[in-house]
Amino acid sequence: MENALAFGQIRELKDKLAQEKLYLEDEIRSEMNFAQIVGKSVSLRRVLKQVETVAPTDSTVLVYGIRVQEGVDCARYP
Repeated sequence: MENALAFGQIRELKDKLAQEKLYLEDEIRSEMNFAQIVGKSVSLRRVLKQVETVAPTDSTVLVYGIRVQEGVDCARYP
């Protein structure tokens, strides 16, 4: 009986943790404002993931090698 209660508590905590993780990922996306970036290539997603990793630090990062079509605005992310 005690095991069943413990497993129930563990399941509830895992569900709560999963919800918090989704919430925090959404907060990061909205804070980073990546929604304005157009493109879904593997390369772009890899770069954005690296930006997410470095963004909370005080490090300066140079992202280079990005091709921009003529007439498309570029944005700089501090």
